[in-house]
Amino acid sequence: MTDITLQGIPEQLYRKLEKAAARTKRSIPAEAIHLLESSLQSDEAEIVSIEIITELKRKLSDGSPLYPDATEWIREDRER
Repeated sequence: MTDITLQGIPEQLYRKLEKAAARTKRSIPAEAIHLLESSLQSDEAEIVSIEIITELKRKLSDGSPLYPDATEWIREDRER
């Protein structure tokens, strides 16, 4: 595991971290790690969402269907 040292943390921010740690019954370093992990995971989810939205916009703008055409599947089903 790697260590980091943060310098110059504003007193108000440190107090918020301290209160959050007390609420969750974590140490201050454990709470800081938890908050970093949560933040980075939500960033990753946001990136995936943006990629999905971008793909949908591309399909809409170039006329590509959002869903496959079911006509062929219906014909195959009727022929059974």
